[in-house]
Amino acid sequence: MRSVKNKCNLIIANCRRAMRRGVTLVELIVAFALIVIVFAAVVPQFRTIRLGWAGAEAMSSLIQNGRVLSEHIIRNLSAANRVVSVSLASQTQGYITFADANDDNYRYIYSSGYVAYGLVGSEQQLAGPVSRFQITCYSIYPTVSATTDGNDIRYVEIETDFTNSDSMGTDRTFKTEVFLRTNTDDGCGIVGYWKLDETSGTTAADSSGSGNDGTLVNMDPGMDWVTGRINNALDFDGGNDYVTLPIDSVIGLLEDCTIAAWVNWSGSGSSWQRVWDFGTGTTYNMFLTVNCSYTGYPRFAITTSGWSNEEQLDADEELTANTWHHIAVTIDADDTTHKLYIDGELVDEDTSAYLTPSDLGNTDRNYLANSNYSADPELNGRIDDVRIYNRVLDAEEIIEIANSLNFRSFEEAKTPTDTTSVTISTPNDINENDLLIAAVATEGDTSSSLSAPGGEGWTVIDVDNYSSGSVTPSVTHDSGLQCLIGLVVNADSASVPVAIIGTWDTDSSAPITHSKETGSDRALLFFAHADTSQTLNSVTYGGQSMTIVIDQPGNWGFRYAYVAAFILDDAGITAAGTTTFNPTWSSYPGSNVTYSSVFLQGVDQSDLYDDTASTSSYGTDITTSALTVTQGDMAIKAAACHTGGSYTMNNGFTEAFELSTSGYDGAGGYRSAGSAVTLGTWWKLADPLESTSHQFTWTGARQAYGWIMRFTGHDTDDPINAFSVGNDSDAAPTSPSVTTDTDNCLIVRIGGFDGGDITIDDTGLPSDYTDITMDRSVAVLFEDGFEGTPWDDQWTTNWESDTNPVYAGSYSASADRNDDDLTSDNINTSSYSAFVVSFWYRHYHIEYDDDCYLQFYDGSGYDNIFNFENSTAGQWNYYKVTVTDAQYIRSNFRIRFHTSMNSSDENVWVDDVAVYIDGGVSGGAGYTVQETAGISGTEDFALGQQNDSRMVTVAITPGALCEVACCSETIKP
Repeated sequence: MRSVKNKCNLIIANCRRAMRRGVTLVELIVAFALIVIVFAAVVPQFRTIRLGWAGAEAMSSLIQNGRVLSEHIIRNLSAANRVVSVSLASQTQGYITFADANDDNYRYIYSSGYVAYGLVGSEQQLAGPVSRFQITCYSIYPTVSATTDGNDIRYVEIETDFTNSDSMGTDRTFKTEVFLRTNTDDGCGIVGYWKLDETSGTTAADSSGSGNDGTLVNMDPGMDWVTGRINNALDFDGGNDYVTLPIDSVIGLLEDCTIAAWVNWSGSGSSWQRVWDFGTGTTYNMFLTVNCSYTGYPRFAITTSGWSNEEQLDADEELTANTWHHIAVTIDADDTTHKLYIDGELVDEDTSAYLTPSDLGNTDRNYLANSNYSADPELNGRIDDVRIYNRVLDAEEIIEIANSLNFRSFEEAKTPTDTTSVTISTPNDINENDLLIAAVATEGDTSSSLSAPGGEGWTVIDVDNYSSGSVTPSVTHDSGLQCLIGLVVNADSASVPVAIIGTWDTDSSAPITHSKETGSDRALLFFAHADTSQTLNSVTYGGQSMTIVIDQPGNWGFRYAYVAAFILDDAGITAAGTTTFNPTWSSYPGSNVTYSSVFLQGVDQSDLYDDTASTSSYGTDITTSALTVTQGDMAIKAAACHTGGSYTMNNGFTEAFELSTSGYDGAGGYRSAGSAVTLGTWWKLADPLESTSHQFTWTGARQAYGWIMRFTGHDTDDPINAFSVGNDSDAAPTSPSVTTDTDNCLIVRIGGFDGGDITIDDTGLPSDYTDITMDRSVAVLFEDGFEGTPWDDQWTTNWESDTNPVYAGSYSASADRNDDDLTSDNINTSSYSAFVVSFWYRHYHIEYDDDCYLQFYDGSGYDNIFNFENSTAGQWNYYKVTVTDAQYIRSNFRIRFHTSMNSSDENVWVDDVAVYIDGGVSGGAGYTVQETAGISGTEDFALGQQNDSRMVTVAITPGALCEVACCSETIKP
């Protein structure tokens, strides 16, 4: 460099001298040539210097970006609450999502050549450009296989390739290593853990590592270790059995804490039975009882000045006997909050509770199944899996250790008028991954279109309809030789069911008439009821021959009964010249006959009637073989008896008429096959932001009843263990069995019924089932199950409330000879052309000359409608009547139960009284726990009367029981 400079100086000096003396052209050319040569040698060296400076600057920036990114990742991941999700180790453009201390979800992710960071869904560029962002996670520093299980991740390794922006530069790889902070080393804060899994001996081992083994007192070391909720448990006899725990110093140090246990209480014995009780006596103690004497419900209490100054938490219902329940208490000293959980559900809390276990000091009287109060009894039941934590477990952790499969709540929706959708609210207090089961029953066949809302995660269990079955004609008469016939009038179409358009007319002499009724697809039915040995050969209506459908003669010695039915189609009705019937007998029966007739519409003209049945017998009850019906059909029955008395319509038939003479009786009734019933069922796991309601839709306007049920403690990977569907048409339709492959499945029975005859306050399922709902979508004008206090706020009466016997619920209304009438308040029926009155009743020892009537108010007085004496005494009977008479269609309609009894041992009871609009649809559900895997068996719903039904049985799989101290290996800071 120095030599070049010297040469330049020499050249310049020579030029200067030449200029002073003059420069030749040759010299000038030579000088410039030398200058060009020199610059050609020097300029590349200056370019190399410039490129070196730029490359160094780019590499420095890349290194700085890499270090900043690594520090950013280490700072945030090492303080993370847990890893939510992570990409596969093989993915070169990866991501990792984690929850921070506030449980907000953040994410690092490769995005368009950069590493982006931020709240999930709102990430922004953080560092780059990069060509690779690859993440590998391990449960232990990389000596085992990589994992993507967030509950297992303890070590995170991230490799990032930064791209050098200088064309002459090189890329650089940065490796970031992060250890996640966990709480697994300290046992999740568990300071006492008695699994009670021993099979013999007098020691209950402490599995927390604290060494505070319990000692069995007055217990049989060979017999009192029994099967528990998790493996084994201890069985306490309610006498003097209990366990002592040497946890004096543990209680004395506890402030924030959680105390939890499984308990299976027998339900017997006195109040104040303890699950646990820790203290120094009756002044300083805290305890959990299964049955506080004031309510009969579980209670937690803590005091440092005796029982009169306790801080208390109370459950809102009693424990189900002989059933495992998980009960947990949490005490938060900083927030001055105590909480009581049963089966994972928060049932009570006190936000101004100041006492903590440490306020009790070192306790020396610490018991399982025993009390610090000598007067209190020991527990009669079983205890399992007792835990004490030195921290407050949150709601999700409580659910995890409880992990008890439970029905929680439900919401229902009704559409008493025809519509094409029903919107059902989501049950309250919903948590992520709660199991939701939805059921929707619609009137009619909507199975091809009934569907759950799309995009909300619903999975169909079953959607189908039931639209056919059978009905059985049956009547009860006081006594005598009876004849009974039944026939099915066929519907023109399923969507247009057979309907009555003309009232039933009766007459005791021939000829009789019935004015033509206006309608479409009409049919005319004519009946004869007689005390005779003769037969009815033919009948004409206005000169048009009617077709005989069926007749039934009967004889018993010298006693005779006879009933017959004839039918005429729409063309014959139109062609009839008059409205007179002309019956022709084999031999005229004289005055021993009465007649009845009815106009129907919606009848199939090509096939007026189908199935028929008839029978005769001597006695009080008479039943024919079953009639086959499909949706829209109408079954009709008619009867005759050679003696006088009263009829009762059985099997859901509505009485249309009852004929009474001095020597014989006749009666008739009908039952619509309805328009089918569709039941759809679906399930889903609740989303983190679950919709507040869900709309289920179908095609064709129909009434509907729907509900959504909420369950917890299920297996979130596979919640539905099994399901089965069935159809039936009965007063006790059968819900089918399922075969489960897991113990402790929750068996849920769901039913949809074509009609509004679900009885008030009735669970509809056997007593070992807990009811979820039994209700109807019909428009209810008046109802009372006599359960309220006072129950008579809808009545004027001096009747009493009675607890035994009752049909449903816990109470009924009762009268004896000192009581007169039970009269309802005004019922507005003026907006309807027909309505239904139904109720359950029972009478005892009503004497022949006494009265017990259902009466209707007609505007000026009360009309006798039904006599209680026309039924079997000493048992509950169901009565239902459809009211169409104009005098009862009024704004001040009333019903009255009128009694007139003289004897001291006469009584009458009434229950579940309802006035409603007929039709509609109803549904019900209930559940029970099946402790052992296998076939669940079938169960029957109890309905008010025979009904078309669709049923589904669903078995819900329980989640795995938590058998480890930390519930799981959930990551926590």
